Amino acid sequence: MEKKLGDKGALGFRQVEILVYMALGCSYEDTGHFLEISVHTVRAYLRQVLEELGARGRAHAVMLALLKGFLDLETLEELGSLKEPEVDWTCGPLVEKILTLVALGYHNKDIGRILNYSERYIRNIVHLISDKLGARNRVHLITLALIQRQLDFQGLALAMAIE
Repeated sequence: MEKKLGDKGALGFRQVEILVYMALGCSYEDTGHFLEISVHTVRAYLRQVLEELGARGRAHAVMLALLKGFLDLETLEELGSLKEPEVDWTCGPLVEKILTLVALGYHNKDIGRILNYSERYIRNIVHLISDKLGARNRVHLITLALIQRQLDFQGLALAMAIE
């Protein structure tokens, strides 16, 4: 029987677990350690998730999983609340555009092309935002930006629907 994306069963329990760890900023190694599986197995599950969701990368997969109800922000916030301090900071329109494009799975080079900036400039901005929010990687950056309301979830959902 073929899985359908509209079905809750499209992602298995282990696949969702791996997405949760990715959203919380865990590396492949840490995720494997916590789940007591090999890094190779983590990568294999993640490849399946990317294929099932039609995602460009991990950040895009987390966004799609949030939109489809496999993950929810409240749970991610609860799981990450002991580790991540609240940041009193509001991003401007350029930063919001960059974060949105990162959430949509675009690479720095593509973001630079879309916004008419150099890849290096975009990389520096992403790095500065990551430092500001305490993000470990791009997936964690998007999760924190959503939790801390630096990105509008409904706006991202609309952007993903338009794409």
